[in-house]
Amino acid sequence: MLRYNTKGEDARPVLHRCLPSGQAEALKVVAKPQEKESFSGVWCPLVTPFRDGEVDHDALGAIALCLAQSGVQGFVAAGQTGEIESLSLRERLCIAETVIEATSGAVPVLVGIHDGDACATAREVAQFHLPVAGFVLSVPEQTRPGRNRLMDHFLSAADATDKPLVLSDRHSRGDHGLTPDILTRLFRTGRFPAVVLEGKALENLSPLSEMNGPRILCGSEDWFFVALQVGAHGGVLPMANVVACALCETYDLFVSGRLDEAWTTYRSLRGLSQRFAGATRISTLKTAMAFDYPLTADVRAPLPSIELGAQWRIRLELREFHDGNRAA
Repeated sequence: MLRYNTKGEDARPVLHRCLPSGQAEALKVVAKPQEKESFSGVWCPLVTPFRDGEVDHDALGAIALCLAQSGVQGFVAAGQTGEIESLSLRERLCIAETVIEATSGAVPVLVGIHDGDACATAREVAQFHLPVAGFVLSVPEQTRPGRNRLMDHFLSAADATDKPLVLSDRHSRGDHGLTPDILTRLFRTGRFPAVVLEGKALENLSPLSEMNGPRILCGSEDWFFVALQVGAHGGVLPMANVVACALCETYDLFVSGRLDEAWTTYRSLRGLSQRFAGATRISTLKTAMAFDYPLTADVRAPLPSIELGAQWRIRLELREFHDGNRAA
């Protein structure tokens, strides 16, 4: 049984201020009308809250429950935004379990898997026996594998599970990542239904959208609107930890054909998004969330923290944003 606030008499989770009035009291997560594994819409790559060096499962459960109410289509637990490199396998298993229990399984959860060789990746995938929606596997960054080696790497992981595998390409150089040809071949195996594109890999978005291939998710808020215009099906967006409602509103307006309104909503986020870029992105996200959730802004080394002055600027900008004073 999850416990959200163990101190004081009030044991309810602290609710994010962007929740619509009425929903905040309900606290009931309702499955969305789309198929749970549709791999579309706004997915939130959850941060991992820490307290005294350990994963804070109470805070994590509160975050997942509130974000599920805000309209996100799914979660990525223990991924890159969740500081995957600092987490043990056991910690990631427990993180996934906490998110699933907090949302009563109504919101699909993907689990991040470490980069590494094919055998290590396959062994790790095989350890997860939770009712997760699938796994997120990144293109290895240590080397520049050839096409066949890259195919073998992902197919070995697929052999270790019957769950879908979502590929993630975050390379800054296009010739190091997944090509449309590789993605199409993997998609035809029936095991790789979606891909998250970020950085230079976004150059493949246009040709992929013209093919009957994997679902395409944008991995960057800066390119989210453009990605939707080119044919992306949604995004895995770190800022969904903080402004999920606005990102979901952008997506919903776009797919309903209300493009001007979608652009206006998205444009209001652009100034704020600059605060969540660069090496301090995770620290900044946690700092912003600490104003609304029962969590600390702790990160695991060697991630850099942000200065006190920047913390207060973020707080003021978020307050103005949530109060409706959005820059045009």
